[in-house]
Amino acid sequence: QLDNIYTRLHTQFSIDIQDLKICILTLYNASRAQIATNIFRAVSSVPKLRTNTAKKLGTTSTNLRTFLLDFLAS
Repeated sequence: QLDNIYTRLHTQFSIDIQDLKICILTLYNASRAQIATNIFRAVSSVPKLRTNTAKKLGTTSTNLRTFLLDFLAS
């Protein structure tokens, strides 16, 4: 299932594996600290990384979770 989701996101939006991890963790409402731990980055860098991922997907970081839920439902 994750391969299919990654393939769709990568094909449509050119996201990488780190972006996918951020997406998945966002879907699960992970905290900044949880995201940072899972992608081996500083907690302070997570907001910028989420913003960059959201931009790649054509949305904003505040709408990222909603965008992903809609994307998965399509």
